[in-house]
Amino acid sequence: MSDYPFQLGSYLFLTPQLSSSIMQTPVPEHVHSTGIYEVHYITSGYGTLIASGRRFDLYPGILYVTGPHIPHSQLLPKQNPMAEACIYYKAAPITGKPSAGPLAKSEDAVVRVLLDHPFWIGRDNQNMRPLLENIFTEMEQNGPDADIMVSCYLKQLVLLLVRNMRDNQQMHGNGNTPAAGEIDLNSKRFYLIECAFLSEFQTITLSSLSSRIGLSTRQTQRLLHTYYGMDFNQKRVQARMAKARLLLESTDLSVGKIAEAVGYATSEHFCNTFRKVYQMTPLQYRRAEKV
Repeated sequence: MSDYPFQLGSYLFLTPQLSSSIMQTPVPEHVHSTGIYEVHYITSGYGTLIASGRRFDLYPGILYVTGPHIPHSQLLPKQNPMAEACIYYKAAPITGKPSAGPLAKSEDAVVRVLLDHPFWIGRDNQNMRPLLENIFTEMEQNGPDADIMVSCYLKQLVLLLVRNMRDNQQMHGNGNTPAAGEIDLNSKRFYLIECAFLSEFQTITLSSLSSRIGLSTRQTQRLLHTYYGMDFNQKRVQARMAKARLLLESTDLSVGKIAEAVGYATSEHFCNTFRKVYQMTPLQYRRAEKV
């Protein structure tokens, strides 16, 4: 699968993952690493976004971006759950090659708007949906011309996204973001890392993760610390606790069942870890959320 690379000013963009689907299950809290910007466009149905502790209603026509180090999760209603298109961009400056050409400064200014909004949510006022449909239609075609076309559409999507950010008066988020990091053209390491912690937090090990991304365990630890500010065990605990919170909030499962669901062999170990992270027991957390 192509990463659909394109250049915008002095920045290189890769898109290792694109999807369009009906959401089947809630998404537990997680964060993206440096340089990652995930664009979500709600096409139908309803849901709730929780980003940095704030709740937002999601419904058709809502567009939002979750960038580096923004904790976020998605909740779904039992009926009419939302469908969304999701584009996963990785952006980084091109080192050793200054941008050139008559549009270079304008393109860099466009990228800067994106980098300055690690979180943004609002209504789409640029009619992005037809472009998203073109992207997924073109992806079904074969040949290098289709890959080039998708790259062109993805670049256009960034431009429309930035117009939404710039022109929509109902902007949300803050203006501080870490600088984009170095990019590895030959791997999807960051995407694989985030998928592992999002969907395999019960069983993932440092050794298996390292093997999957093609690094030694020491290199993997260094990568996690550089881009997430924590080591493997801390990152796994974060993923497990996020899923535990979601289950405590949205189900009536017992503490023992939740402990098992998030990968703990005993309820005692789970409760001790939960108390250490949140300064309360799981049952205290559940009661507080229901008040």
